[in-house]
Amino acid sequence: MALLYRHRSVRSFTENPVDEQTVSTLIAAGQSAATSSNLQSWSVIEVRDPAHRDRIASQDSKV
Repeated sequence: MALLYRHRSVRSFTENPVDEQTVSTLIAAGQSAATSSNLQSWSVIEVRDPAHRDRIASQDSKV
């Protein structure tokens, strides 16, 4: 269990902004994706402010 709790996914992103049409398309695709329980539960949080994103990232690293 400790190994599972320590697992983290770390991704690297570019500084290029994502346009609104791409965001809408990605959300629509996520809404349509199959789930193991067929619940289609989802949530999306869009953060465009770099300072806010950095604060969120630093909080996540403390978990």
